[in-house]
Amino acid sequence: MKHRKTPFFCIYSVVFFAFASALAELLPFPGSYVLPAILSLTVTAVSFAMLFVLKKAPAVTVFVVISTLNAAALGLGLSAWFVHAGRRESALTLTLIICAATALLLLSRAVFSIPAARRHFKLTVALIVIIEIALFILYAYFFTEPYLVPLGAFVIVQWFFAAAMNLDQKDGKKTVIYATLSSFGVIVAVIAIILTIITEDESPAEAVFGIFDIIPEPSGDGGVRKKR
Repeated sequence: MKHRKTPFFCIYSVVFFAFASALAELLPFPGSYVLPAILSLTVTAVSFAMLFVLKKAPAVTVFVVISTLNAAALGLGLSAWFVHAGRRESALTLTLIICAATALLLLSRAVFSIPAARRHFKLTVALIVIIEIALFILYAYFFTEPYLVPLGAFVIVQWFFAAAMNLDQKDGKKTVIYATLSSFGVIVAVIAIILTIITEDESPAEAVFGIFDIIPEPSGDGGVRKKR
């Protein structure tokens, strides 16, 4: 499996993103983005719980169930964005985004062929994901191209796939297990989508502090008091 894991992950990512895209396009959620966003987070929670429910099941069964649930969670997250943006991307646009994400998976081979990146594997992956999320939020504040949100979400998940693909794997079962666990990268992607929606009409700082309801506001006497 060692020499075939690259095509395996390429096919896996294409199917994963295609399913998520189809779900996002087909699910009608009129009105607010809140319902699909909540459903997305709920499905990821169910997916995580299934790891324990299926702990004695064959690795392939766990792979299929968890991957399907996580792809559905990503699709619901994208649907939340589409509802908020008031538009849905065309099949051609989503296909091009999937192709770009797959190309990134191949590019990761070059990145992790660098000795320094391989020596500090976990640090490299963590830094890449953190940078991606930061760019994702900055995009939400400064730019308006809606198609960049699904692209950004796919890129985040794809780097988790890339990390799993570049881990040393002794057999096909290990590859399937790593692929299953890497699909939980959708949690990061969904949170990034929700933060993008929240920060679109206000600064990122206001949005983050607003979640905890601690943004100071002027009091009647000209001082400052906190929201309660």
